[in-house]
Amino acid sequence: SFVAKRIPLRAFIVAAGPVMNFVWAFIVIVGVLMLAGLPTFGDPIVGAVTAGSRAESQGVMVGDRIASVNGVEVENWAEIYAEVANSPSGLLLELADGRRVEFELQTIIDDETPAFEFGIEPHVPPVVGGLQGRSPAAAAGIRKGDRILSIDGVAVRDWFDVGDEIRAHPDSDIEIVWERGGTEM
Repeated sequence: SFVAKRIPLRAFIVAAGPVMNFVWAFIVIVGVLMLAGLPTFGDPIVGAVTAGSRAESQGVMVGDRIASVNGVEVENWAEIYAEVANSPSGLLLELADGRRVEFELQTIIDDETPAFEFGIEPHVPPVVGGLQGRSPAAAAGIRKGDRILSIDGVAVRDWFDVGDEIRAHPDSDIEIVWERGGTEM
């Protein structure tokens, strides 16, 4: 019986359960990441420029492609954010068209996380990455991989626009036009 076992063996048995919970959680997380990968934003294209920011004042525009940050070539937004995190105070962005934008980072401290504001956000194409089972979008027939074209007749170019249009119509039905495999739906 358990009580008759020596104390070191009982301690091992008691500790084995919680340890295996951590091991199992690690295995599950690694498995999910191996199968699905890490979510990342794609190409280093500017999707939004904060009004009044240094980026705006230096002429950074929606659609600009970022070629390098502080002299390090970047291929996606994860690499941009890594360079921003490694920059103690300032950034030098080189855009694909050769323009150079230099500015200081503004640290924003909120209740949850410190962050850096540098006046630009990634371009996130309005392509559905996943749906919740019984969501209105799923009920309407939208599927993973569909590209949202317009909401209530207003064309959307990225997920910022999608969010803005949906928030503009709270508690009301909206008409969404999307594309699947080249066919408008």
